[in-house]
Amino acid sequence: ITDNGKDGYDECRQMQNIVDGLGSGTRILVASLRDADTIAKLAMEGLDTFTFNPDVAREIFDEPLTDNAAEEFEEAAARGST
Repeated sequence: ITDNGKDGYDECRQMQNIVDGLGSGTRILVASLRDADTIAKLAMEGLDTFTFNPDVAREIFDEPLTDNAAEEFEEAAARGST
């Protein structure tokens, strides 16, 4: 939608408002998102089904604090099992 000169965020928000207004269980698939901020904004509007490329996935899921905590947990688990 955005590539065709429209405000993709607003279009998706309006579609979600229609679905909500109808009381429908329909889920809108928002495809080819290019950044995590847009996903977060759309999620705040009630949209919850997205497709995105691996770079965006890394932007969302790569978190150094989580990675460090997971590594510490694995090390502690290995020490505890011997």
